[in-house]
Amino acid sequence: VPKSPRWLMMKGKENEAKKINKKYAKEGQNWDAYIAYKTKGLEKAVQLAKKNRRKKPNLPKYYFELGRYSLLAKNYKLAESALDRAYEMALEQDEVWLRIDHYALLIALYTITGTKSTEDFMEKALKLDAKNTWIILASLYSEMDEWEQTMNAAKEALELSPERQDVLLAQAKAQAGLGFHKEALKNYEKILQQQPQNGEVWLEKAQIYQALEEHVDAYKALEKALDTSNLFTLSRVKAKNLYTKPHAQLRDKKTTL
Repeated sequence: VPKSPRWLMMKGKENEAKKINKKYAKEGQNWDAYIAYKTKGLEKAVQLAKKNRRKKPNLPKYYFELGRYSLLAKNYKLAESALDRAYEMALEQDEVWLRIDHYALLIALYTITGTKSTEDFMEKALKLDAKNTWIILASLYSEMDEWEQTMNAAKEALELSPERQDVLLAQAKAQAGLGFHKEALKNYEKILQQQPQNGEVWLEKAQIYQALEEHVDAYKALEKALDTSNLFTLSRVKAKNLYTKPHAQLRDKKTTL
């Protein structure tokens, strides 16, 4: 699963998030190819990949990359085209390099679309590594806002690895997305016990308090979020907007802090 900078920030991995931002700023060919894939078709994207790489590209892996970003963009038609081609080419190479995250992409795609059975892919992934299969699926579904599937995968992952912070985060986001606010708050509390300076989690917590109309706690969480140094720019703007929201009820509540 591609680890987005925001996802890494919410896990408390600020340095890794910054490295990814720098990488894509310096090496634009993956994003150029992705744009070409969406606008001019798959063959144009592959030609661009060949031109930009010093060595002949490993096309199955490149197709998986295209399918990965198409899936996260919820462009299922493009994702299926790329992932089917990737898997077909991988089979021709005896699947020697297929990893759990490759199977997870196929499992997620066909679980969501229902166009193919996931049984074979799931069996192979679980045989390789059951724990990491569920961890990867929980994170992938969470990135896609597929909350029911996130909950199912997170439950399996936490049974095998109860203290995984990233899985707790995925589960909390799913709980919030499904309206289970109290349960989400409990998970965010667990994460903040280990990562008290995680501004992204404080912001998520503040938004739940606002949904529950617990405005005093919402403002406290927003203050915590704004006091951290690891909020992304857009998240900081969002937190400031929420903090200064000009509703009389919220302003009155703020004076009690």
